[in-house]
Amino acid sequence: NVSYSYFSASQNDSAALRRYLRILTEGLSIITFPATIGMALVAGDFVHLVLGAKWQGVIVPLEILAFYASFRSIVTLLPSILNVTGESRFVMRTMQAALILMPTAFYVGSRWGPAGIAYGWVFAYPVVVILLYRRTFRRIKMPWRDYVGAIQPALTGSLAMAATVEILKRTLASGFPLSVRFGLEVLAGGAAYALTLTVFYRDRFSVFWNFVKALRNPVRVNVVVGETSRV
Repeated sequence: NVSYSYFSASQNDSAALRRYLRILTEGLSIITFPATIGMALVAGDFVHLVLGAKWQGVIVPLEILAFYASFRSIVTLLPSILNVTGESRFVMRTMQAALILMPTAFYVGSRWGPAGIAYGWVFAYPVVVILLYRRTFRRIKMPWRDYVGAIQPALTGSLAMAATVEILKRTLASGFPLSVRFGLEVLAGGAAYALTLTVFYRDRFSVFWNFVKALRNPVRVNVVVGETSRV
């Protein structure tokens, strides 16, 4: 809700929209990637510990959809930018296409159970996303490398987290209680993520934090957003 008002105020300023998209994408990815990708990494232990062995069939769908949720969280910014830049008709048509494409993919995938439905999302959702990305980047003249750079801190931290969790899974003795293994995986993975961001991306995280604190002051927000081009 907050981002849309700032997008609207800068609808005729492509440079400002690029800066807003970059800092918001970077911030959202830093917050959501460890939670969603982390859930995908420990889905098996989570299901057995919290839900029980009878729910084992949801492990694969949970892994797939938790991973996809990380990228879904940052895609939500794109329609807002398109709407304020006169592309609302394109957004509407894209959503209409998704209303046909996604249920069809789910129906076809349902033949293979819950995992098939999740894989239906994997194959169908990128079609919708690519359309949104191409039109948004073309509209605000944003290079792909700038966008990839915005999610680089979260991706790097997530890779460190994934490596840590996988090492623990392979080294912890099976005799450890499940609750202990799960707790160690979560704590170690979270620590690896936080340490990676602190060591390699402290300045960029500080800029995002200053942006959040300045949201009530549009003048201050513009100053903070301007700092992103120098970090």
